Amino acid sequence: MVRQTVETCLHGLKFNDIESLKRAFHPEAKLFFVRKNGELGQLTQEQWYKGFEKSAGGRERRSADSIGRRHGKGHLSEGG
Repeated sequence: MVRQTVETCLHGLKFNDIESLKRAFHPEAKLFFVRKNGELGQLTQEQWYKGFEKSAGGRERRSADSIGRRHGKGHLSEGG
């Protein structure tokens, strides 16, 4: 089950597939990241998914580190 969830998440990231991401995460999950100024930031799922809207269905060409930058938020934190 864990492997399937991770694969669903990675598929969602690779192909900007919001529905896959919604299946991979708990409905109340939040995305935490470190802002450029070192402060902790967070996005709700809906805020995070808005960053995928323009490219939904297209293949991701950026690194995972760029996810936070879609929102002008800086780098993602490591760990969880």
